[in-house]
Amino acid sequence: MPEHLALTLISHNGDIQSKGTTGALTVETHNGDVDSSVANSHAYVETHNGEVELTIRSNQELNGRVISHNGDIEVHVLDGAIGWLNASTHNGHISPPSSIHDADIKRRSLRCRIGEQQSDGKLDVTTHNGDITVRTSQGSQGKFK
Repeated sequence: MPEHLALTLISHNGDIQSKGTTGALTVETHNGDVDSSVANSHAYVETHNGEVELTIRSNQELNGRVISHNGDIEVHVLDGAIGWLNASTHNGHISPPSSIHDADIKRRSLRCRIGEQQSDGKLDVTTHNGDITVRTSQGSQGKFK
């Protein structure tokens, strides 16, 4: 399958893994984990019962949602990505990236700007029962911190 196509993957009872697509990404599963990487900033990922690991390898304006009703979420973004991060959990902890701006930190929620530039882009990350971790990296193949 060509990498540049938009990718939509749906499963009711199974894990989903996708790596390296450059088109927009949509992933939905009811009972399963999601492990995906996308080389652009357009991603929508949802699972009802499962963990999510999403890597966004783009330094463009963020545009996405990541939802897990029961499970931890880990999101990796490049240092050059820009936009607002909105994260919330009902029963869990939030670990923000190492460099954030204009942060509004509460017990179970975080709103902050990622990147040095102003942007209307946003990445919403929500779980009801689980932890949220957001990490940043330098370079498209860099180590996440």
